[in-house]
Amino acid sequence: MPPPRRLASQLLERWDHSQRHAQDLLADAFAKHSRLAPKDRALTQNLLFGVLRNRRMLDHWIKHLRSGPLDDDARRLLQLGLYQLYHTRIPDHAAVSETLRLAPARFKGLANAILRRAGRERETLERLEKEAPPAIRHSLPDFLYEKWSAQFGADDAAALAAWCQQPSPNYLRRNDLLESSATLIRDQQLPPAAVPDRDDFFQVDDIPHALLEVGAGYIQDPATVLACDLLGVKSGHRVLDACAAPGGKTAYLVQCMGNEGTLIATDSSRGRRRRLETNLQRLGVKRIDVREANWTQPNNDLDLFDRILLDVPCSNTGVLRRRVDLRWRLQPETFTEMATLQEKLAQNALKQLRPGGRLVYSTCSIEREENEAVIARLLESDPKLRLKEQQSSLPQRDGFDGAFAALLVKKAS
Repeated sequence: MPPPRRLASQLLERWDHSQRHAQDLLADAFAKHSRLAPKDRALTQNLLFGVLRNRRMLDHWIKHLRSGPLDDDARRLLQLGLYQLYHTRIPDHAAVSETLRLAPARFKGLANAILRRAGRERETLERLEKEAPPAIRHSLPDFLYEKWSAQFGADDAAALAAWCQQPSPNYLRRNDLLESSATLIRDQQLPPAAVPDRDDFFQVDDIPHALLEVGAGYIQDPATVLACDLLGVKSGHRVLDACAAPGGKTAYLVQCMGNEGTLIATDSSRGRRRRLETNLQRLGVKRIDVREANWTQPNNDLDLFDRILLDVPCSNTGVLRRRVDLRWRLQPETFTEMATLQEKLAQNALKQLRPGGRLVYSTCSIEREENEAVIARLLESDPKLRLKEQQSSLPQRDGFDGAFAALLVKKAS
């Protein structure tokens, strides 16, 4: 059983040499090492996500501490050590000595000198952090910080960058499909989350697995229900959730329909559909109609719908505090490439919308290219479409994840 620092180091190396997400690598590692103690799991996750979240600033410190070249293995080791010294409560001597256990002989002496110097020069390194340019201080790619500055202004960009560096809280949405959920949650004395006009969200430090297993709640950020509320489903509607997995929005739509009526949930991935079905069953959805559908193509075999939720794949810039490694996968062209895909998905989904029906287009992106610009092109391409309303959640303004939702109505004639 690898100790947590060694496992975190291995996962950082795998992340560097693949295009897989850190969350997926971590899940695979925990499945392989199922006997890993809870405290060791927690430390492994903290180290992996923490280094990725702060990587650019860690490298800035390394450049100050070591002027000569370093290979990738040495750099990862120093990142791991510096993160422990400056972002955890681990004593300095333990952070240094335990990190050095991972160092190969060729690098152990130099690593020892650098990490011990880092411990002695705390004031200097903290001053370097304060004086660093915002993109370095908040460990973001330059192009992304510059983009946010142009889009939101300097103050909002700084606030948004700082928000991305904060650990993400867990929110539990009460599942009212289960009659006993309110009592079960009350018995756990969960504190209500400060969500305006809602009493069904609770903030939890530790995920209450017992409540999740019985279907009393679902872990999701309050911003995720923005699109569902905008759709305005009722029990008599025929509803399509076009990109449904993992199922949090689907279950909430069913709840809004009183667990009655027709809702079809589709996804293109077999694995995601299995996860979707499992989640819906646990949450008490009575009739589960999960189908395969790839919305890059028309799906004319489906009947028309009164309401369609289209939660499209996106750049995920509204949830960077949760997906801490994603910032390093983004490229300047990512947003226009995503917008091309999103428009195609929307065009095909709109073909299944009944005249007089409503479609909500939603993302967890905060980028204009993926949100307002896509909606503008959809309206230009179809004179029967009308934009009734659009809403957004901006982290630096609202304190929750970023999200966008636009309600489109197809004219009846």
